Amino acid sequence: MSPTQCLFAKIALRAFQLFCLLFVLSGLANVNEMIVAVEASWKGTISIADLCWKILPVTGPLIPGLCSIAGAAWILRQVKPSTQELSEPWMKNPMWAAKHIRLSNRGLFWGLAIGFLFYCGIAVPFAIATAKTPFMVFFGLIGLFLLLVVRVFWRNRKWNISELRMAVVPGVIGGPFSGVAILQQSFPQGTAFDVCLKCQQTKTYRPTHGSGNSSSTTETIWSSTISIDKPLPPDGPNRTLIPFSFAIPFECEPTNDSSLNSSTTTRWSLVVNQKGKVGFGGAVFAVPIFRTSESRRDFTLDEELIAPFEQEVDLEALLARLHMKREPLPGGGKRLTFGTWNSQLAFAVVLLSLVCTSGIIACFWFISNLYGAAFAAIIPTVLMLIGIYALLDMLLWRGSIDVDQNELRCESGWRGCRKTLVASKLEKPDLVSEFDYRKENGEWYRIAISVPHIETDGSSSFDSKLILVKQLDGRAEADAMAQWLRREASIPDVHELGLTPNE
Repeated sequence: MSPTQCLFAKIALRAFQLFCLLFVLSGLANVNEMIVAVEASWKGTISIADLCWKILPVTGPLIPGLCSIAGAAWILRQVKPSTQELSEPWMKNPMWAAKHIRLSNRGLFWGLAIGFLFYCGIAVPFAIATAKTPFMVFFGLIGLFLLLVVRVFWRNRKWNISELRMAVVPGVIGGPFSGVAILQQSFPQGTAFDVCLKCQQTKTYRPTHGSGNSSSTTETIWSSTISIDKPLPPDGPNRTLIPFSFAIPFECEPTNDSSLNSSTTTRWSLVVNQKGKVGFGGAVFAVPIFRTSESRRDFTLDEELIAPFEQEVDLEALLARLHMKREPLPGGGKRLTFGTWNSQLAFAVVLLSLVCTSGIIACFWFISNLYGAAFAAIIPTVLMLIGIYALLDMLLWRGSIDVDQNELRCESGWRGCRKTLVASKLEKPDLVSEFDYRKENGEWYRIAISVPHIETDGSSSFDSKLILVKQLDGRAEADAMAQWLRREASIPDVHELGLTPNE
């Protein structure tokens, strides 16, 4: 921000504070009437509802006015002219420049404090004064929601004071991003953590003819996750040091400063969470990822640096989770089958479907207008259909591979419409791990078998492909599963041998 822009911003904020001061004075002007009403209520001469009608003229303008003045004062402290060169935009952030990011509970604490101030000072008196059941139920639900937020905040309070020490600033596109995440609590030995580096892009769509409201969408365009269960030795009590290292592809987009007049904003974040505890706890750091003179298209990360700390894949537990079954074939050989059934997920899906079904019935029971009931039932219907599809997928999907001496027969899909792929071992089929889709803090992978197709000019392409295993939690599980399948099927890894599929 230029000095001239800072000056105009400060003038506008000061004017806004003066305007908000009028609301504060308006609330203070009614204090005497509120005090008289409180004394009368103490003596029992007026009802609680009448007292609340006297409280609202004070708290109604006073609380928003004071909060707005305080918010404008905080923004004024952040308004500073830019002093750094654009060649190093990451130096604008003091914590980035110091290679040390510290999270804090202060913002969440003051946000909750302001929320309860509005609730107790305005919402509760208004509900009591009106004495209307819908208002009392509505504001009662809001109170329960605030208490739930407080509970989540209290559970996550230690995660919210985590620290991040970066080895080098910035993280390099076409290069490494390494460091140590520091959690301010201790965990039992062997506790695994997911460390996820993700790039999120927000696109803003503005109306073309100057009318209507702008809209925006945010999506994760790249992510990578590693699992760490052997942290560094702690440097103090109640501290857990989690190392990480990522290779950032050359094609990724750099951090895009929101001050630039662009319809696309790119943000990078590092998310640290206890494995299997998604939705509970977790530390999120906004990190600087830029393209520099050190960016290389052919950069490869030395995985030996982080390998000693990574969680090793428990192959037996993985095979049990995938419900792997081994059966002998009548003519010799073996059949390996895999499923996706998950009892906990199935229970959650059934419960969600029952809740959605109850919501749909309630919409048509209490809303007399058919079109209005159908509109209100859209969201629960969509959620119910998603749940039913997920349940059917777990019940009906299966992948299998018949391993014979000379050929492989693979089959996968839903019962009744499964696809089949038959490949001779002379055709040099390949088992590859592929990215499937992203979850909240990580990625799901799958294993596919591909058969090369040789063109007349000698080139090859994998145009025959079939998915054998899916719902693998991360690349490490997928790579371990692919290696196990290659051993079971006696398929060489053409990538490790340095061969092309047609060699």
